[in-house]
Amino acid sequence: MKLSPRLQTVADAAGKCKILADVGTDHGYIPVYMLQNSLCEKAYASDIREQPLARAKSTIEENGFSAVAETYLSDGIRNIPGDYDCLVIAGMGGETIVSILEAKKLPQNVKLVLQPMTEEVKLREYLYTHGFKITDETAVSEPGHVYTVITAESGESATWTFRDILASPAFCSKKSADAEAYIMKYIRKESRTLEGLKNSNTPKTEEIAEVEKRLYEYGKILELIKNN
Repeated sequence: MKLSPRLQTVADAAGKCKILADVGTDHGYIPVYMLQNSLCEKAYASDIREQPLARAKSTIEENGFSAVAETYLSDGIRNIPGDYDCLVIAGMGGETIVSILEAKKLPQNVKLVLQPMTEEVKLREYLYTHGFKITDETAVSEPGHVYTVITAESGESATWTFRDILASPAFCSKKSADAEAYIMKYIRKESRTLEGLKNSNTPKTEEIAEVEKRLYEYGKILELIKNN
């Protein structure tokens, strides 16, 4: 199984575990890759829609893993067994990932590997404030897009700052072109927002200050990455 750069980064972050749960599995590539490479002993593949789940089941069967990979039609983790020790949620918005994590009690000492498509700030803030610490965060790019893959585990985070919800300390500690591209994406986005606010007929001082604060912090994050 050859994975895209995004999914390969997710699989690398998952590492070795006993039972993998892949929520929103789509084609089932992650579970099959993990089983092929002896990175897990068993896998649960779930999706909220029947068609993607059918694709995942076909991928699992075609690769000979039906005995050790189970598929579940499930809204998040609601319908899957609770004995997994690594939970992968990739390719969803940060708010959706938060709603999945909140919907059902997670197993103790579970490792989370999360790849949000949007609202990464809300996801990081949720993790910091709900008994998780971000142990790793890696940027990865594919043509036209740049993503972040967040690894988190149970345990209270050290004191965190506003900057940490924009990019975790683990992210800031790595020098890479992908990390720079990820931060530049948000610098450009916030710059456009700021320009629009300043050109508005009724400029909102508080909103302008908030955007300027984020822009300042993103600039500092970019400096940290470049100086690693």
